[in-house]
Amino acid sequence: MIKNTRRLLNPRTLRQLNGSPAAFSTVKSERLDGMGESVFAEFSTLCTQFGATNLGQGFPNYPPPEFVKESLLQAANDGMVSNQYTRSQGHPKLAEQLVKLYSSLTQRQLNMQNFVVTSGATDALFTTAMSFLNHGDEVIVMEPFYDAYPAQAQMAGATTKYIPLQFPTKCTSSGEWVLDFEELDKMITDKTKLLYINNPHNPTGKVWTREELTELAAVVLRHPQLNVVSDEAYEWLVFDNNEHIRLCTIPGMWDRTITVCSAGKSFECTGWKIGWIMADEKFTSAFQLAHQWVPFCVSTPLQYAIALSLEKAEKINWFDTLKTKLQSRRDGLVDALRQVNLEPIVPQGGYFVLADTSAFTFPRTEGSPRDFDFTRWLIKTWGVGPIPPSAFYSPEHAHMVENIARFAICKSDDLIEEGVQKLMKIK
Repeated sequence: MIKNTRRLLNPRTLRQLNGSPAAFSTVKSERLDGMGESVFAEFSTLCTQFGATNLGQGFPNYPPPEFVKESLLQAANDGMVSNQYTRSQGHPKLAEQLVKLYSSLTQRQLNMQNFVVTSGATDALFTTAMSFLNHGDEVIVMEPFYDAYPAQAQMAGATTKYIPLQFPTKCTSSGEWVLDFEELDKMITDKTKLLYINNPHNPTGKVWTREELTELAAVVLRHPQLNVVSDEAYEWLVFDNNEHIRLCTIPGMWDRTITVCSAGKSFECTGWKIGWIMADEKFTSAFQLAHQWVPFCVSTPLQYAIALSLEKAEKINWFDTLKTKLQSRRDGLVDALRQVNLEPIVPQGGYFVLADTSAFTFPRTEGSPRDFDFTRWLIKTWGVGPIPPSAFYSPEHAHMVENIARFAICKSDDLIEEGVQKLMKIK
């Protein structure tokens, strides 16, 4: 475990931001200490520079489905109700659709007060940190993590503790990544206020079983001050015969769970930035106290369009279509990776495939993590751009994934095929 991991700011970035590092340090808030560019900035730039196929960042390179685009056009043409300020907690039409959908999925009679619509899942996560953390509190995140978790906890004045998921040396499935529940229990103190879980997990693709979530619940319920942030942005992207179990449906966990969801992932429109939290009213009422002072309300036409899309999705069985499409792309990329000795860790869900790079030798830079050097080499030499997963670890545990690279499957068939053809040349 390690506390308050901080990344050093790139001096060039500092100069761009405010003339010089010294000048920057005099104007920034202490809550930004150690924050620099995300890992995506370097490798997206490298992909552009070398004309590489970008299979790194997790967003589709194609437009949303037709029924989603049609919903936005309809929203734009529906007059005042879909184009002016709306209810701060969320547009009534969208809130009604969320009540209908999740009442069925959770087997609980929900109401509009159980939801707050946000500017994407990341806004939901940020406002959660601001609403429920005080200076000196602790949060626990599982590694690898979505990199917003520790940054947001830091801005809220909390300390982050890290617990890595364990996996075997010759790992072939994301289901083999497991949490040490005894170690988790030992990490929790009276100051530990939030525990973050991602299901399906980003970036491993692990889908948590009912047995695992029940064991997690047993740990949480032993600590009355502890609540869970369940990031379920990839809730519909569950492959094969795996099942997405919502943590809030585990006995005792409705009153302890804040569930975060993303329309961007569900409808392949990540740039729309529509998300929401679902929780008991004791959470949503506190959350709304903070959120009303940030955007007041989220983009009305986009909320309205997502509400229409949810109505249509049920009629056309969209979520099964989405799963089938992404699973097919996963299978194609997995097969290609195997053929070039990049042994894949087959994901049970989500947007990404991790692959073992230990069979390769390539130029190394002193002091640079191996997975970062591999990614630079693959981009510059073979024209394919993954992401190094050690960026989603604390320094103490980053070595655990030095022989792994992360590839995205949320790309068009043509782009994946382009990347596959380049990978095939490695042989």
